[in-house]
Amino acid sequence: MSTGIAVKRMPNNADFFKRSENITPPSNLNISPSSSLASESHNDTENVVKPIQKAVIEKPKVQVEKLITEADLERRLREALRERDDQWRKHEKAQIVFLQSEGANMLKALHLEIDKLGHQLRDAKRQLFVSSTGGLSASTDLSNYDHSELTKRFKEQELRIAELEQLLSEKEAYAKGIERKVMATMEKLQEQINLQGDRIRQLTTELNDRNQTVAHLSSQLRTFRLREAMAQAQQRRRASQGSANSSPLVSPSSPHRIFPPKGLLSASVTVTYPGNNAHQMRSLSCAGTESASYDSADSIEKPSRRRSSSGLNRKLTN
Repeated sequence: MSTGIAVKRMPNNADFFKRSENITPPSNLNISPSSSLASESHNDTENVVKPIQKAVIEKPKVQVEKLITEADLERRLREALRERDDQWRKHEKAQIVFLQSEGANMLKALHLEIDKLGHQLRDAKRQLFVSSTGGLSASTDLSNYDHSELTKRFKEQELRIAELEQLLSEKEAYAKGIERKVMATMEKLQEQINLQGDRIRQLTTELNDRNQTVAHLSSQLRTFRLREAMAQAQQRRRASQGSANSSPLVSPSSPHRIFPPKGLLSASVTVTYPGNNAHQMRSLSCAGTESASYDSADSIEKPSRRRSSSGLNRKLTN
């Protein structure tokens, strides 16, 4: 906030001199003692201007021009205005610094007052809380106060604390016991899980072995059946060849027998399988019994068995 007077330069010197007498500083401006230089310069300006005004009034214009030239007047006016402006600037700066310092001091005082009021408010709240809970206030006289009630309450609180500590210790012991039980149960379950895992792996291995054994036996069974079929086919072929060789000559005019005589094998079956180069042989005895021996490629021995001729004939007929 600054206060100053702007003076315009007038073309007429007489009017300027007349107006310069009416220039006064504002009434609400507080000029401190530090502005003595400004007052001295103002007095010098008045001492210079007043004789000139008198000379202008008393003497004619021609004599005034002789006394002081226009250039000198302009120079003096510029110097006076510059000095006045400098003084006003200094005064304004001083006023601004003063106002700033006053504002800072005021803010500092306000902050201190706010802190003080805050402390007072906290103290008042604490006193109100203590008085509302039946405690002692700041204004209570401790010399005449009965401490029996406080002692009783203190003992009750001590007993309560002891009970709570005992209860806490019991709860901690109970929690530790439960934790130990849980850990033991977890260990047992983990052992059972490990045993079951081992058992599952063992059973899986056995199952795989049995599957392989079943597959191997199935392949051997198929091989055995194929060999048996081949042997039966060879027996039929041999039986048919033997019956053809032992049958008597028959004339073309004799009636043809559709069915072979009983006891002879007339059917002939030839079965060929790719990849089977070995042939099994089966012999048929004249007494009507046969003995078969099988030689497996996988070194599996089969016991010899005997069949009746009637059973063999029934099987061939079917």
